[in-house]
Amino acid sequence: MERTPDGRILVVADTSFLVSFLVLDRMDILDGLRAYAFRVPNHVVAEVEYEDQKVRLHTASPLLIGGPPMKQAQRASHFIRRFAGPEERSGIVCFRFWQLVPAMGCPYRCSYCFL
Repeated sequence: MERTPDGRILVVADTSFLVSFLVLDRMDILDGLRAYAFRVPNHVVAEVEYEDQKVRLHTASPLLIGGPPMKQAQRASHFIRRFAGPEERSGIVCFRFWQLVPAMGCPYRCSYCFL
């Protein structure tokens, strides 16, 4: 986990994360999370297409834009994979669905998901 010089946890935002807050006009939520330093790389800024969202992004905080250069890491597993399910003798019937495996926990709160 990387930290900023002032001790905050560095969070590099991707487009889907960022646009969720821009659509709702709630960039203030990110500003309120003082333990974290949110950074938006320039390539993510370029992916914001709608003018109202661009304005919200650029008025949110000048420190948010730019961020550190992206670091690349090798994944240890596939991002999307088939769920292996419980053991055969467990008595649990489970479908072999597709599983989203993000690096640090799933950020989605799907109503149908039990994971």
